This record gives sequence, structure tokens and C-alpha cells, in this order.
Amino acid sequence: IADQTDGVDECKTLTNLSQNNTAINDSIRIPQDVGLFCLHGVKTGQLECKCSTGYIGDRCEISVCQNFCLNGDCSASSDGQPTCKCRNGF
Repeated sequence: IADQTDGVDECKTLTNLSQNNTAINDSIRIPQDVGLFCLHGVKTGQLECKCSTGYIGDRCEISVCQNFCLNGDCSASSDGQPTCKCRNGF
């Protein structure tokens, strides 16, 4: 391998590739939210979700019940607010 690396001081980062004799610049990036998905809801636009009742977050990934009830069962009311039904003794 030494004979293949003789004279090579350092590796350089690849910054562009050529395809069909046209340079492709790596600064062209795909937007982060292309192919946006909504976990608990529906996609309403290219970058927006409409969450189902009881879910929030950019992609409807957070339950409003998350960490809400310590000793009970949580459910979302019709207006999307968390409610707690305590277990016996609490």
C-alpha cells in the first residue's frame, strides 16, 4: 500500500462530482422536510400536519397525555386537552 500512497500528503474532501460533463455542486441540498410524514394526523401542505385529537408537535409525534397522569389513565377530551382518571386510592 505504501507505493500507492507515496507523495500523497493528505486526503481532500470531495466537494463536487461530474455527471454528463456537468459539475454537481454539493451545496444543493434536499430540504429537511421533503417527504414530511405525520405520525398521528394528516399532511395538509408540503410542510404542515393537522394533528389528530390528543396529539401535538410538528409531525403530531407527541401525545398530550405524555407524562400527564402519575397514578391514573389519561385520555384526550374532544377539544384535545388531556384529562386524568385517577386510580382507586388517588
